Amino acid sequence: MDLTQRREKIVSIATRMFIEQGYAATTLEAIGAAAGVTKRTMYELVGDKQAIFAAACNSMRAEGPGFQFDIVLTDRSAQDVMHQMARQLINHCLEKELITLERAVIVEAVNNEQIVRISVGESRDNQFLVISKIFDALIAANLLAPMETLTAARIFYDATVGARGFRAVLGLPPEAASDEEIELRINMFIHGYINRIAPGR
Repeated sequence: MDLTQRREKIVSIATRMFIEQGYAATTLEAIGAAAGVTKRTMYELVGDKQAIFAAACNSMRAEGPGFQFDIVLTDRSAQDVMHQMARQLINHCLEKELITLERAVIVEAVNNEQIVRISVGESRDNQFLVISKIFDALIAANLLAPMETLTAARIFYDATVGARGFRAVLGLPPEAASDEEIELRINMFIHGYINRIAPGR
């Protein structure tokens, strides 16, 4: 097993433990024992407990096996691609495992504000980066006008997904979205943002 595989194993096991036990009850010793590695190896490959938790959040968001867009870009309109993006983002933010992990963040944040910045802030940034790459591809295909795609990704997420995931974390009923609502939100994004920065296109 190479170093990348060992790191992935540590993060995968830690993610499961954080989901099942919460942040506070999950120890480095327990993660190491389950992964078959020493604490020193964990520090070398991932970092301390906060770093491992941040990696777990990333694995559940945009940079790991928990989420990747499954979208074919060829022979599609930009609006159709954005509809698929929004649908997959909404479905993902309502996944039970991700909601459980984010509840662990909220509980721990009472005593440790930094964990929110590390685990949520960085993983959100990674998710926006994945969204921006789709916009880059649409621009390269001349389906969208040139724009600052990371800013577009943040606005797109807010317009289409909004606070659905956060409300689910708080225990409110999950809010699915109809195709009609997604189209409405995408049109708000197009007319309220894209058409403002690239009028006449």
